[in-house]
Amino acid sequence: MGRLLLVVLAAGLLAVTLTWRTSDIEFLDGGQIRVTQSMWWGRQKTVATVEYSAQDGWVEIDEEQARVPLGSRAVRVRN
Repeated sequence: MGRLLLVVLAAGLLAVTLTWRTSDIEFLDGGQIRVTQSMWWGRQKTVATVEYSAQDGWVEIDEEQARVPLGSRAVRVRN
């Protein structure tokens, strides 16, 4: 019975670890928003910078400062 309880607890801890994530939203100068998503306690991190432009609407700025319109790709917003 004790071993079964340990296995169930380990499986629960593994499930929580696999689905754990946090998102931070920062409002930057010039109307830009930086969204940082961290998974696995900061081991895997995704950073996206988004800006609103009167010409293009919402655009994502990548690492090379290229502007990609968000209207041309799928975006998932989850809480």
